[in-house]
Amino acid sequence: MVILNKMDLFHALFDAFRQHTDLVYFDGRDNPYRFFFKDKFVTVFIGNIHSTSRTPDEYRIQCPGDLPEKLRNRQREDKVLVLGFSADVNTFSAWDPDRLLDRKSRVQRFSLYTRLSRMQEAAAQGLSTHTDTDGQIVIMFRPDLIGLYVENQAALHRDTDRALQRIARDYKQFLARPIAVKRQRIQVTSTAYPRNPRFRQAVLEAYSYRCAMCGIQLGLVDAAHIVPHAHLQGHDVVSNGLALCSLHHRSFDTGLLYVRDDYSIHLNSSRVKHLKKMGRADGLSRYEEQLRSELLLPANDEWFPAPDNLSLGSELRGVELA
Repeated sequence: MVILNKMDLFHALFDAFRQHTDLVYFDGRDNPYRFFFKDKFVTVFIGNIHSTSRTPDEYRIQCPGDLPEKLRNRQREDKVLVLGFSADVNTFSAWDPDRLLDRKSRVQRFSLYTRLSRMQEAAAQGLSTHTDTDGQIVIMFRPDLIGLYVENQAALHRDTDRALQRIARDYKQFLARPIAVKRQRIQVTSTAYPRNPRFRQAVLEAYSYRCAMCGIQLGLVDAAHIVPHAHLQGHDVVSNGLALCSLHHRSFDTGLLYVRDDYSIHLNSSRVKHLKKMGRADGLSRYEEQLRSELLLPANDEWFPAPDNLSLGSELRGVELA
């Protein structure tokens, strides 16, 4: 059984959010964490799912006794998530936050229970459910469906059988759609933030169309925001931008790489440890060999990344979170 520590759980959660949308950043606090996710702020407690040793199917997370109080003290507009993650099954379990918010008893620690068989079912089908001995409805889902859970949270915990069947049916119908379809015009609604159309070109010109981390051109370079664009300080200015190839853009956005205010490039050690623990660190040595020790900077120092932006950008990606 893979036992995850606090940082592993943070990365598992951040990765799940990023599978759903790029409009996500860490907003501080220790577990429970606070994230901006898509178009809202969420306060999330996440625990490591492990066996109770009582029966082969019974699993749980352990929560600190003051967790309900911490969640009640969240910012009013925040949505609350109470999650457990199993690295072995690669599945989240979610408990009804309203039940936890109403909890009055003070104990040093308490447990929330889930079922291995239902997590395995969710890993195969996307979603599953379990009703515990207290009548609480526990929802299990794969990481790629965290957005679906957040958007349907109330329905799933209140009207589970019907809601789950409907959502699972719609999801299966979506997966079953043939890839080759007749071309047609559709309307899609999504959350978006105004972008300066000049930002991309200005950043690329400043860096001579080269990746600031490896020097490659080849038309594979784009403009990355240092402070994410969804953040209030994520301005479309060159000093908040880096020209990065596809590989290093993704690496920077996920917090695998970060840049200090002396413009040196570093691997995020906590993320590397997490990837190794999850069995997803193949190619690391070759990746490091191709990485520069410091940024390739623009010719004009007015275009250099602002140190404050580099610091804030790292914080918003949970880099080296203690």
